[in-house]
Amino acid sequence: ARWADGEEVRDANFICLPKGFKSGKVYEIIYNTVGAPVIGLGFLAMRDCSSFLDMPLRSREILVLEILLRLMHLEPHKVEGL
Repeated sequence: ARWADGEEVRDANFICLPKGFKSGKVYEIIYNTVGAPVIGLGFLAMRDCSSFLDMPLRSREILVLEILLRLMHLEPHKVEGL
């Protein structure tokens, strides 16, 4: 909503508080987007991949094994050797 000529006008492009926003306050706004594509996943994949490759080899082996066990619905702490 927004204010126009002293009256509240419903508008999905604006946010309105009846008593107004206060200086020095932090407001958390949660909203659903319309037609916004998910972008930037390539950067996240590169970050995670480089982080994975930066790990010591033994840590990588354990991580991959834990992921595979979870995908097979097995609990890693119940598998001998982990």
